[in-house]
Amino acid sequence: TITVDELIDRYFEAVRVKNVSPKTEAKYQTDLAKLKEFCSKAGITLARRFSDEDLFRLRQALVKQDYAPKTIQGVLFLAKQVFKWGWRKGLLRDYRLASVSLPKAKSSPQPCFSTAQVESLIEAATGERKTAFALMAYAGLRIGEVEQLRWEDIRYRQGRPAMLHIRRGGASGTPKDKEGR
Repeated sequence: TITVDELIDRYFEAVRVKNVSPKTEAKYQTDLAKLKEFCSKAGITLARRFSDEDLFRLRQALVKQDYAPKTIQGVLFLAKQVFKWGWRKGLLRDYRLASVSLPKAKSSPQPCFSTAQVESLIEAATGERKTAFALMAYAGLRIGEVEQLRWEDIRYRQGRPAMLHIRRGGASGTPKDKEGR
């Protein structure tokens, strides 16, 4: 007899105590609010009443609100995750969305500097900015990773810099995937 709102709140709290990054927590909160709003408008109060058809109606509602395909995909995956978690925790008798497969959303094209633009940017920069821009452009580092780079992160081969060990950066002081590379 658990309600959708109770299930979502309990799921969010279970995720939050795992010490996820602030960005992840905010994204979950936003996406779960979309699920709650849909269920409220659709009159779905009890979590056990949420079906695969409701999941696809949620998708249609998000499309009508002009959300990007990746955003819609994220909300749908998270919705499935919530109900699967509820089933695993014994809060739901079954996992009604088990047979639902969701197609992967295509990413929208991302802007990218041309080589000439990168070289122009580096050439115009001075001091630490010149180095930071070069590291981001040619080593693929994010700004937080550049900011937290240390001398001990440089690996040398035959007395010359050969590799970078990226192990810090981002909101929680770790790289995006929380593992060094």
